[in-house]
Amino acid sequence: MAYLNKVMLIGNLGKDPEICMTATGRKKVSFSLATSRRYRDASGEQKEITDWHNVVGWGKTADIFEQLNVRKGMSLFVEGTLTYRSWDDQATGQKKYITEIKKQE
Repeated sequence: MAYLNKVMLIGNLGKDPEICMTATGRKKVSFSLATSRRYRDASGEQKEITDWHNVVGWGKTADIFEQLNVRKGMSLFVEGTLTYRSWDDQATGQKKYITEIKKQE
């Protein structure tokens, strides 16, 4: 049986992308992307819900973001895989979880 993990989003950047180098020398870009959907509630009133997505890109993707001077508010199409990770918060000792869209190199 074949499996597929693919996400495609069109939305607006919620803040300027953060570009950094990891300890291993890989360039990384991370940003939040807002997508909205509209619906009508039980009374027929139109409502809008905004979902926020954490997106991470590596290598060439980070280079492109830097070269194109991508900024908050810009519309963007993102394609990647859905990933989950966890870590222990050093301040509280609690386990933290995050869901991200990972853009492949």
